[in-house]
Amino acid sequence: GGLFSGSHRCIRSSTECKNIPSTKLQAGNYKCVCKEGYRFPTPSSASQFFEGRAVERAYLDFVRNNSSNYTNDFSCMPMPTTPPSTTPLGGEGEPIVAFDFLARGIPLGIQSFCMTVSVVIGIVILCFRKTKVMRSSIWVLLEMLLFGAILLYATVVIQYFEPTTLTCLLLPWCREMGFAIVYGVLVLKIYRILAEFQSRKAHRVHVRDKDLLKYLAVILTVVIAYMSAWTAVNMDHLSSNSTILERLHTKDNKAYTLCRAMWWDYVIEAGEFIFLCFGIYMCYCVRSAPTEYSEGRFITGAISY
Repeated sequence: GGLFSGSHRCIRSSTECKNIPSTKLQAGNYKCVCKEGYRFPTPSSASQFFEGRAVERAYLDFVRNNSSNYTNDFSCMPMPTTPPSTTPLGGEGEPIVAFDFLARGIPLGIQSFCMTVSVVIGIVILCFRKTKVMRSSIWVLLEMLLFGAILLYATVVIQYFEPTTLTCLLLPWCREMGFAIVYGVLVLKIYRILAEFQSRKAHRVHVRDKDLLKYLAVILTVVIAYMSAWTAVNMDHLSSNSTILERLHTKDNKAYTLCRAMWWDYVIEAGEFIFLCFGIYMCYCVRSAPTEYSEGRFITGAISY
């Protein structure tokens, strides 16, 4: 650290600067290693240090945009001071929370049952797709809705397993794609009712099935583009020795791992809320419109509750 005369960007509270031999004396040509009494956030990583160039970039982002990545991603964690425990160990001798198979298995069983029921209903719809009720409800959209529901149920199945980089990347994809399909189908069906029954023209407006499928494709394209950008940014962070996992501790200093919540998550949750509010508004607009098989009332209940 003395070679850089204090100009390095290592977080001094938990790391210290070390020169990399056979490199020029330039900004970023160093590594930040954990101080004594601290450990690297990801013990399984091959390189137990932070690369100087990555630290420099995060520091500039912190100065310009007040980003929290600098302090969150490039700090070492204090070693536990509790005496040895008989509980399973994680990392470098750190006691971790025991994996409760029963508590996790109950919701897993419920969600698996719901997924199975969704598959059975999908087969029934496919078999009766030529009946009047299925044609009026657009059986293709019903199948899409069930597929979206399966994706939403799958998020609980993924959370049954211990968090890893793969599960943390896969979980938002299932959740957002499932949400977009399920509520996209419901909102589009309400839109069709609104277009047909709230027109003040002399002739009745008819929205074709293929038009609804096009609108749903647009919604899914937007979600896929957003999630692709989210994945690309996280993969870039991973290549810079960052992590999307977060190690937390209970009151008795036992560790557990979660997927780190980032500002991307709050942005998309806000988008989901706005989309649902739009759907509820459309349901309010068609509250007095007559529909076959009380479809409007059931869709309103599904969106609202």
